[in-house]
Amino acid sequence: LMMAQLERSSYDRRKFRKCDKKPLPKGFPGVQCIHCHGKKSWFCIDSIQLSNVFSKFINHLMENCPGCPKELKKSIHIAKGQEYMERHLMKLDCENGNGKMKPTKRYYADVVYER
Repeated sequence: LMMAQLERSSYDRRKFRKCDKKPLPKGFPGVQCIHCHGKKSWFCIDSIQLSNVFSKFINHLMENCPGCPKELKKSIHIAKGQEYMERHLMKLDCENGNGKMKPTKRYYADVVYER
């Protein structure tokens, strides 16, 4: 659901001059919101930063994105509730010795970043 709302982007210093803390090389890969038409982008130098971007992106869609459809916001809200319940059940399984923890956001970010 979330990955379908992102598209690839590349760094252009002229476009991101106002928000530069550290300039990145021209063409550095990043992701951007498909609903903002490139107005909101994230550039991550490693998978740790990328895992933090996922929660920022969810907040962007739910609170700040002017182009995000209401149906999508509702779907995200439902998915977050399901995720909370699944994590709770996994935690209980692990505490009872019945299972292993499934991949975390960090693990997922590692996979995405390597692509």
